[in-house]
Amino acid sequence: MSDKKKYAVYLPRTDFPMKADLPQREPKRLEAWKADRLYERIMVYQEAGKTDSVMIFAPMGLAAHELLPSIDLDRRYHAGRIAEAAGLSDMALAQADTILQQDTDHLLGLILGARAARLGNDETKARTFDERLLRVLDAQRARQLPEYDQHRAEIELALRRARGES
Repeated sequence: MSDKKKYAVYLPRTDFPMKADLPQREPKRLEAWKADRLYERIMVYQEAGKTDSVMIFAPMGLAAHELLPSIDLDRRYHAGRIAEAAGLSDMALAQADTILQQDTDHLLGLILGARAARLGNDETKARTFDERLLRVLDAQRARQLPEYDQHRAEIELALRRARGES
């Protein structure tokens, strides 16, 4: 008989992957980090009115989002906001449509749709998105999606606009 004893190790169940595939996961995580950082930078430049900087970084931000192996609704919203910041209303509207195809009442899709419609000078379409936003607001907020919390200020701004308060 061996001197070595065998012990069972019981690990807790978590959502964290406990396998040694770091070389496969790390590049994906790095690409997502780059896309998120570019989005944040572009939004800061847009808020500061630095249009020239937005126009320099927007193509990089859009490309970074296109390179992601999978894109969730939040990052799709980011891509749409980058397109909006660059003045690309059709691209922003396409991102909104894709969000709404996957989740018909998603607040970020409705907000992006309204913003893109206004950018394209289609106030009628923008009002349609605004009306849908107000109609589904309570049910969507009850879902408590993380992206709703992350974009709380943008949602509140869109609600004020939809209600005619701004």
